[in-house]
Amino acid sequence: NILDIVNTKLHTLQTEKIALAKEQRHKSELVFNSSRLEGQGPYKAEVSIFFDGEAKVIEKQFKVGRLDVNILNHTEKFEKDNINPFDIVIESIWNSKIDNIFAKVKISDSEFQTPSTSLDKWERKNLRGFWDTTGLEEGFYDVNITLFYGDQTKSKISKVKVVKKFELKLNTTIILISVAILVILADMIWLWVLI
Repeated sequence: NILDIVNTKLHTLQTEKIALAKEQRHKSELVFNSSRLEGQGPYKAEVSIFFDGEAKVIEKQFKVGRLDVNILNHTEKFEKDNINPFDIVIESIWNSKIDNIFAKVKISDSEFQTPSTSLDKWERKNLRGFWDTTGLEEGFYDVNITLFYGDQTKSKISKVKVVKKFELKLNTTIILISVAILVILADMIWLWVLI
């Protein structure tokens, strides 16, 4: 039997029955295509040997693939002279929970780290850090995102853009015109209700 990490039976393989004389040995091999499993991660093989009315069970853990987390996307545009959220979308491609995942992000002369999180099997999640763009010029900057999980690291080099901070400037004239339009609309609705 092939089982997952919580002992759910996924597949059963069986050899042919054979007769053995006393102290005779026999080697049986079964070939199993691991692409039939639920992705990369830890599994368990449970072998049951039946002989002379008895049974012996042998268990062995094994892994398919290697522990891995993908960096899918990240925030690309940031306001100048502001403390901006920096989101990193990550995804587990492992069939069991991965704990203590975090990222270190280096942009120009600044560096920050996200809080750590856990991912369940094949889960997507957002890591969030904050980048202070105070004093930076508008334009493109190189970013190096390094993801830490288990005893592994994965890096992604990309670009981000710092843009002018959006400001809505309201002057007295705009405010008075807006109020006048609202009063006219309210009067029109009132007259329509009376008719």
